Amino acid sequence: MKKEISIQRLKKRKEQDFKEIYLSYYKLVYYVSLMIVKDEHIAEDIMQDTFVSFMNHIEDYQDDGKVKQYLTTISRNLSLNYLKRKSRVNEIADEEILASAGEKSNEYSRIDIMLTLEKTLSLQEANIVSLKVLFDYSFKEISEELNLTIGATQAQYYRAIDKLKEHFEKEGCYE
Repeated sequence: MKKEISIQRLKKRKEQDFKEIYLSYYKLVYYVSLMIVKDEHIAEDIMQDTFVSFMNHIEDYQDDGKVKQYLTTISRNLSLNYLKRKSRVNEIADEEILASAGEKSNEYSRIDIMLTLEKTLSLQEANIVSLKVLFDYSFKEISEELNLTIGATQAQYYRAIDKLKEHFEKEGCYE
C-alpha cells in the first residue's frame, strides 16, 4: 500500500514529500493533459505547471485525501485554458496535423494506445478505461471524477472492454 503523503508536511515545503507526490502522479497528470491537448510537449509543460500550481497554492488545499483528483482537476483546467488560448490566437499548424497523421509504427507507443482507445471508444469510455487500467483508479474514484454513478461507470467500462476485444480481434492482435 502506498504511503500517504502528509499535506501538512507539504505545506512546510518538505522536498521529499513533493518528490513522492510527483512520482506517484506525474504519469496520470501527463495523460489527463495529453488526452485534451493532443501534443506530448504541451502535455509535459502542463504537467510541470500542474505541480508548480499545486505547490504554489498548497496552503489553500483542504486535506480531504483527494490529492489525485485535485491534481487531475488542475491538469484538466490548465489543458482547457491552453486550448482556449490556442483557439483565440488560431495557431493551428497544418504541418503538425499532417505530420502526426502520417506517423505510423509497428510497435505501439503510449500515444498509439491512447489513439486506439479514442478511435475505438467514445471519449468517456476511453477516459474510464485509461483511468481504470493505466492509472489504477477504483470504479468509485472514476465515478466521482466523471460525475457518474458507480453502476454507470462499471457498465461503460465493461462495454468498452468488449469493444476493444472486438477491435483487436479484427486487427488479428487478440486470440
